[in-house]
Amino acid sequence: MQVNFFRYFCYVFVLYILNSYMMDFELLNVGYAQLGKGQWNWKQVVSPFIRIYVVTDGAAEIYFSDGSRMHCVPGRMYLIPPFTEHSTACQDHFSHYYLHFYEKTDSSLSVFDQFDIPYEVESEPMHTDACRNLCHNYPMACLKNYDPQSYERISIFNSSLKWFDNLFPCQKMEIIGVVYILLSCFMHKSKRRLWTQNPVLRDVMAYVYSHLSEPVSIKSLSQKFPISDRKFQKIIKQEFGTNFKHVILQKRIDCACRLLVDGSRQIKDIAYETGFSNASYFIRAFKKITGFTPAQYRSLG
Repeated sequence: MQVNFFRYFCYVFVLYILNSYMMDFELLNVGYAQLGKGQWNWKQVVSPFIRIYVVTDGAAEIYFSDGSRMHCVPGRMYLIPPFTEHSTACQDHFSHYYLHFYEKTDSSLSVFDQFDIPYEVESEPMHTDACRNLCHNYPMACLKNYDPQSYERISIFNSSLKWFDNLFPCQKMEIIGVVYILLSCFMHKSKRRLWTQNPVLRDVMAYVYSHLSEPVSIKSLSQKFPISDRKFQKIIKQEFGTNFKHVILQKRIDCACRLLVDGSRQIKDIAYETGFSNASYFIRAFKKITGFTPAQYRSLG
């Protein structure tokens, strides 16, 4: 009883922390997949949502564009953040629960901006039980086709968001509660990025991310916040491994990818909403970062 109470307390505490970071999730898909050889072989998948896999049987591989990989086996859970290019392969049978959920960050800070989160952790029977219950209660959320190109279509994506929005509050609480519990296992092993521990830099980046539609420069930030140009550039290089201009460009492109999910938005409007001075520059920058033009990216859905 004491162990269960302690675990319950830990989860409540994690929920408080997650809520303090204003994390807003919406479920897209949940289900149980029992796959045979070659039925999970997908290349260069990039999605605007988060994936969690709870493996129950067999084995598979997940390969990332940086050359790293994960060997997926029973008793483990695996996380793939949004906009993370990866490929998958299974040489034999592979069974797992899957959850796809969307973090509504718009231009604010994502949890993945603030923490270094591991992609693999140990799972427990309670996690498979929680996933099994969701599958039982929400069979309409399972995938009809495991090919990413089928369920990542913009029409399907928006349909899933609409389905979740129309649920009763108690249903949303049940679903998001499970998402939080699973994600908390990864967060338990995470580390806050160093820049989030610097109060001034944290305020600066929060300001920048919430004002992506506006022109921003190191000089203007140093006038608004108590930090020198040189120190700010040094910290950005240490924390992100690149310069401030590229950090902002990447965030604007990430935000644009989310906005492109809405098929009703004009590309030129998305360009201005994400801080680009004109559509031509936006298209060039978008292709440089993603390998696709905004129209091509949208058509992939």
